[in-house]
Amino acid sequence: MGTGNEVMEDNLTGKLERLVKGFRRHETWTKEKRDALEEIENYLLDQGYKGFRGHYSHYFLQRIGDSIVYKVPDDKRGHLAPYLGSWVRLMCIGQDSFYRFYLVGEINGERG
Repeated sequence: MGTGNEVMEDNLTGKLERLVKGFRRHETWTKEKRDALEEIENYLLDQGYKGFRGHYSHYFLQRIGDSIVYKVPDDKRGHLAPYLGSWVRLMCIGQDSFYRFYLVGEINGERG
């Protein structure tokens, strides 16, 4: 991924902001925290987000629940190729030993 103006902090708003705050309120991985994560995932999938698996070093996101806003370069390949030239939100929603699971979706007109 790029650097500079292509990557921005994700200033969540609206329903997604409320869902993420509810998720982060739980300090340990209780049933309630897992349910909150599932609610975030379902909400984003309902909004048209797509899931993929990738190595955390490629996407700047390691912790579950973290997200960024990213402008996909015109020459990007791989999972982000459908979003060339667009601003997207990337959110980490899961992990295994070496990979993370992400959701990506275009954010129309908003940049954070």
